[in-house]
Amino acid sequence: MNRKEVTTDSSTAFHSDAKNGFIRALATVIRAQQPTNQLLDQLTDGELLTDYLLVRLPGVTDSCHASAEAVSRVQWFYAAIALEVEHRSGAPSAAMVMMSQENFGRALVTSGRLVVVNSYLRHVNRFGFVSCEALNQEAERLIEEALQWIRRFPEPAAEG
Repeated sequence: MNRKEVTTDSSTAFHSDAKNGFIRALATVIRAQQPTNQLLDQLTDGELLTDYLLVRLPGVTDSCHASAEAVSRVQWFYAAIALEVEHRSGAPSAAMVMMSQENFGRALVTSGRLVVVNSYLRHVNRFGFVSCEALNQEAERLIEEALQWIRRFPEPAAEG
């Protein structure tokens, strides 16, 4: 993923795409992971997802250790990918994210017994996107790849 600096107001960046399937799935996953946070219920999907916009501040360096917030963002992103794959294909899907403390790891999405997404992760503290469109493009690319694997190998994908 090519990431650049963002200097726009991120609070309205997701407004136009809030009804998009993946964007909606990601907001649903975030709300489900934090059910007791009443503040989240008051936020729109767009406001909730602003953490996924990459904003680089001058003079701020990355830590060599993955922050809990960054790991959560990665986990929720791939959980939303799995949710959309399951919704679109009907095959039971799940995401697994394995991270080391040194800021790298791996994300898998499985459908049945089939691995449909296999992503290597580096510098997870920088996990984000320059815009809502970039977030959605990357998600749709991963979802479409997963759906292609499911169409190619339907039997293992259907096994749960």
